[in-house]
Amino acid sequence: MHCMEIQRICHGGAEFESSRSESEGTIEMGDHDFSRTTGRLQLLGQNSQTDLFAGYHHKIFSWPKLYTAPFGTYETENIKARLFILNHKLKYNNANFIEGNLYSRRISDRYIYHARPADLYLSESKVYSFGLSGFHQFKDGLGFSYKSQGTKDKMDSTSLRFGKFSEREYYKATILPEYRVGLNSNKSITYKLGASIDYSNRNGSKFSPVAEIGFLRSDNAVDSEFLFISFAQTTQLASYSAIASDPAGFLFGGNQDLGREVSKNLETGFKIKRIKWKIDSSLFYRWDDDLTDWTFEADNRNRTANPIDVETFGFELIGSHKFDFFDTLASYTYLSKNEKYGSSSIKGSFYALNFPKHRATFGIIWNPSDVLQVRIDNEWREQYENTIRSGPDDMVYSLLAASYYPSQIDDLEIFMAYDKPWDEEFQDIPGTPGRGDQFSIGATYSW
Repeated sequence: MHCMEIQRICHGGAEFESSRSESEGTIEMGDHDFSRTTGRLQLLGQNSQTDLFAGYHHKIFSWPKLYTAPFGTYETENIKARLFILNHKLKYNNANFIEGNLYSRRISDRYIYHARPADLYLSESKVYSFGLSGFHQFKDGLGFSYKSQGTKDKMDSTSLRFGKFSEREYYKATILPEYRVGLNSNKSITYKLGASIDYSNRNGSKFSPVAEIGFLRSDNAVDSEFLFISFAQTTQLASYSAIASDPAGFLFGGNQDLGREVSKNLETGFKIKRIKWKIDSSLFYRWDDDLTDWTFEADNRNRTANPIDVETFGFELIGSHKFDFFDTLASYTYLSKNEKYGSSSIKGSFYALNFPKHRATFGIIWNPSDVLQVRIDNEWREQYENTIRSGPDDMVYSLLAASYYPSQIDDLEIFMAYDKPWDEEFQDIPGTPGRGDQFSIGATYSW
């Protein structure tokens, strides 16, 4: 009825997907069994779009020292997830729009620590959320973006029983006015200054400012340059795994006193876009206060949830170029962190301080004909040192893939891929064995 009122004509479509994957794994005791089914309905009007999504996936996977490194055992996790989303977007007066959505998610988790097979951990989380966002442009270059979201969750678990609560509500509202000044026909400066407020019925509220100045030069839809400087503050709350685990737990020590995490980010960068190439770069400094992390002490390598303060300096450069028969993409990222723990007994981190100091990528997509595509991706990283990591701190990873699209059958893809970690002893998570070589072949068909 809504489409009929706007333009008397509407159309839509449906999408359905089902997939399955099963493997003995790239290393011993690294098997998995995965299945997924999703469906989407879409209704399009002249100025509107409505989407309804439903999805279910079930995954059983094992891995040595999956969460419990460096202890010598393996673990199995059995996860079932159900997700439903309803989204509606309405455009008006050219660039203006308003968008609303609802979603619900239920995840069931069955975890087995094989060193103690009698210890079976069961949990189920339920999340319900609504959101409203949009943009409105006034005359004379003035406009504003707005966003609001409300979420309620509930956790039922046989192990996460030591927190002060097992359900929580979150609300967030953001408003970001902007003012655009046209310097001439192809140059403009946009000023943005706004704020957001986060509230939880368990952790109070927090006000966060947002600001940006951006310069844009655009000759046409292809050639453009954009230069910006911005500051933004964001907050989040610790997960139930951190606040509700047993503080004296054998593997994971919880912390009921963890509060709101606050992150401040100062960033500047530029983007250049041309017909055949583009460059995207950024330079940033971030302050994280009371960041929840899983840490360890020198004489006890069990994970314990603790707040830490981290200052991060980073630089990123991404470039791509299109040639006649192939495309290239390269990137480089540098990170440096300075951490402060709340206790002198803490000696290291499993996650927040598990990062690459240097990371470079290079990829090529080659199209020798209309029916054949070959892709090569490479990654090199130098990881920050960690006393629990055994093996190298450097890693090289390559992916070689090829796709064949038969001209006799539209929308059919036959593909094969080879994943090669050249340093198989490299541990992505300190103490957890890395991945091995993997070869895969398959086909997809769309209609």
